[in-house]
Amino acid sequence: MIFKIRCLSSIILLCSFCVAFPAGKLVLKTGTELGSSYTTNFIGGGFVVPEWNVADNVELSGGLKITNEEKTSIFLSNTVKIPLKSCELRIMDKFVHNDYNAWNMQDFLFFSGLGITAHRFDGMLGFSYRVITKKGEFKESIFEPLNFQYDFGLSLFPQSQKHKWNLRLGISNYDIFLFERAENIIFSLRGDYRFSERLGVFGIVNLRPAGNFSLSAHYYSFYSQTGIRWTIL
Repeated sequence: MIFKIRCLSSIILLCSFCVAFPAGKLVLKTGTELGSSYTTNFIGGGFVVPEWNVADNVELSGGLKITNEEKTSIFLSNTVKIPLKSCELRIMDKFVHNDYNAWNMQDFLFFSGLGITAHRFDGMLGFSYRVITKKGEFKESIFEPLNFQYDFGLSLFPQSQKHKWNLRLGISNYDIFLFERAENIIFSLRGDYRFSERLGVFGIVNLRPAGNFSLSAHYYSFYSQTGIRWTIL
């Protein structure tokens, strides 16, 4: 099973690069992530996310994040956008791999979701499937059942309009690198500012409350992400 997953991830990575580089719009996002957990006073890291708009309605993206807890995360995703009158439907497939060097553990996650963007509202509903295993010891792998994922947001200005700045208030149980169970909520506030058509900055503040009876296995209790968005091509 794990061998098939690793082969599939390699095929997805190869196809993404082969399709993306010949043509299309290339955007690079890079930034830092700072926060704290219930067991660690300070957690810091950095990330880079390239996005390729290979067609008007197709976006391929990937990402790499490294934190001071010796954790490395990578992802690959494909998003198909379907215009529908005043709305836009989005179909997303995503593969995520987390490497926990300090614990000699790793996990593989697959996500599929259907989303919509309408005026100032956007949302995504889907399911994820996770495999957790020790490095090099796949016999004792843990196969999590399908998990329900959601993300809802409300923006100050419509996302279809090119405002110089915008704010988005969101509630979800996942972000670009992190996927939680259905009962674990993440509250977020995102801000974007465009200096020009090619260069902009963004900032995200995320809050993750404690679980039932204040018992939590959350990776963070609070974290923020700040960075720049640069249109290269």
